[in-house]
Amino acid sequence: NMKVSVKEKVDTEGTKDLVKTARVFTILVAEDNPVNKFLAKTIIRKALPNANILEVENGLEAVQMYKNVPVDLILMDIQMPIMSGFEATQKIRSLDSKNRHVPIIALTARTLKGEQERCAEFGMDDYITKPVIFNTIHDIIQTYLIAPQLNEGNSLQKNEPGSLDLV
Repeated sequence: NMKVSVKEKVDTEGTKDLVKTARVFTILVAEDNPVNKFLAKTIIRKALPNANILEVENGLEAVQMYKNVPVDLILMDIQMPIMSGFEATQKIRSLDSKNRHVPIIALTARTLKGEQERCAEFGMDDYITKPVIFNTIHDIIQTYLIAPQLNEGNSLQKNEPGSLDLV
């Protein structure tokens, strides 16, 4: 094992590679389509091998999971039965406190003009279009999980602050 800072990590194969952290992040995947859910989970596991992945089928279950389990990131499908991703996001945002803002990333098959703005209006932090690909999920994990930890000076590795353990 070799230690390097995130900024020194070099892309050697054209595919981004996320380093394994000592911190276990919990990611909630709210998606009703089994194929899309499987793809998202597979990519998350590749990008962040020690992630704790929770899964729900609809927006109502996403809100209930948010209330009961501390999550670090939510990947939220827009079109789901019972409660849409937009409605679930609004409900989750109403439960947020000053000390807790969980990033919610929209998963959408729609690439309509204004869709990203609409997601933001409902309280989503970002959005990605389906089918999801490794580099997109990698970038979301870097932006919303890894970078904030390093910026806050929190250690992602138990022994050396600011460094990550390459696997």
